[in-house]
Amino acid sequence: MENTDNPNRELVRAQRTCFIACLCMYLVVALNVLIGVVYLYALTQTRSLDFLSDSQSLRSMADILFGIVFSAMLAEFLRHFSRDNPFEKSQSARLFVSGVALALRTILDALNPVSPYETNVAGLGATVTSQADVDLKVVAMIVFLISLSVIVRYGDALKQDSDSIL
Repeated sequence: MENTDNPNRELVRAQRTCFIACLCMYLVVALNVLIGVVYLYALTQTRSLDFLSDSQSLRSMADILFGIVFSAMLAEFLRHFSRDNPFEKSQSARLFVSGVALALRTILDALNPVSPYETNVAGLGATVTSQADVDLKVVAMIVFLISLSVIVRYGDALKQDSDSIL
């Protein structure tokens, strides 16, 4: 059985894990950007999405943008954790912004869903589906992120208090 009482060793493990997770999150950001570029290309150049209403097109683009913000804020949180102290106000803000972006994306999905459609972009068929529902796993993630942002802020306050005593 390993001894986990060494805080420095646990910090190194946590930072290494966060670095790997950060790379994965940046990959998600890149994929979201690629999806946005393909969507804009299909919308403006091929005219293959002309059957979508303006509000559906805007909702889809907002969905992509909120996905980019959500993923980028989590990636930045992980990047800073892997290099610096995780308990900072800016870390709390990153988690909060990520939670709000996910919440806005969920609200848009529920209020203005894009109907299922099939389109051909540059010779590739793609089927996209969307439903007007709220995924409880996403709601749980939103609550978790916003709560975690408050916990990180509390950790920052404890750290500052500890530093002032020393």
